[in-house]
Amino acid sequence: MESNIRVTDTPNNMYNAFEREKAENVHYSIRYYEVVDRKPTAEEYALTDEEWTAKYGDEVRLFDVRVRYPEVKKPLTDGYTYSSWASVEKTINKKIKETEQAKGQER
Repeated sequence: MESNIRVTDTPNNMYNAFEREKAENVHYSIRYYEVVDRKPTAEEYALTDEEWTAKYGDEVRLFDVRVRYPEVKKPLTDGYTYSSWASVEKTINKKIKETEQAKGQER
């Protein structure tokens, strides 16, 4: 299953979630994310990742996120804005448990 959602969080938290997804065995895959609450200026585009993170990494921003989670049969609510990436993970884990319970009841 794949959903397009919105998340308000800091760039540092989103980057850490993206890196954690690659390093750990989590139940989701972040396919894409970008800041959508404002367009970057030409000066911001010229910054390196390290410079940008040092300057803007702790600001709460609005992100468009495409996330894939194969264990779940029902999508997250498309277009819904989550208050943090932690709340997205919590929702995905809850849906995984519901899916596992439904499979157990089918048997």
